[in-house]
Amino acid sequence: MRILVVGKVHRAGTSKKGNAYDMTLLQCEFDMLSDSNHAGVSVCEIPVYASMMPFSAFELGVAYDFDFNMSGDLLGIEKL
Repeated sequence: MRILVVGKVHRAGTSKKGNAYDMTLLQCEFDMLSDSNHAGVSVCEIPVYASMMPFSAFELGVAYDFDFNMSGDLLGIEKL
């Protein structure tokens, strides 16, 4: 899915259960084409773990290609 990064937030720490986490929450917009007569833009927030791509690597206003599996899990990221 081709997305445009419009915002980002870094979250890191330890959960109440004692599990460490380090992730970037990306605010993204992407095209929603229901058919040839109706076009629109949708906005969503996608969590990306630092092991996949660090916070500093994401640039605002830049397009990325995100690959998801059938379950909705993020598999890969490529800068366009």
